[in-house]
Amino acid sequence: MGHRVRRTVTSSVLATALLAGGSLLAGCGSGPSQFGSAAIVGPRSVSLSELQRQVDGVLAKPQVMQSVTLQGGQPADISQVMITNDVQHLLLTEAARRDDVAISEIGRASCRERV
Repeated sequence: MGHRVRRTVTSSVLATALLAGGSLLAGCGSGPSQFGSAAIVGPRSVSLSELQRQVDGVLAKPQVMQSVTLQGGQPADISQVMITNDVQHLLLTEAARRDDVAISEIGRASCRERV
């Protein structure tokens, strides 16, 4: 039961952060273009083509697709997971920049390996 509570809290925190970030971005005329962007956080964005490249890379791995299917997922779920990971990365990068905190390359690599 502890995992369910933690996941709900984490999801709520992420949703709040995304809404706050989206609200800030909606009123901003400068920064990355919304056209062709899958996600925008502060001055950074993830393009639709980058997201598609990531999804294609995952779809090309039969063992990953088998794991997704065994867990009850569908191939369409992969793009949601990938963009969620990208947005989390952008939020953490932006927060680290704002708070003058360094993110090690080892930390970045370990986060990417989990995907």
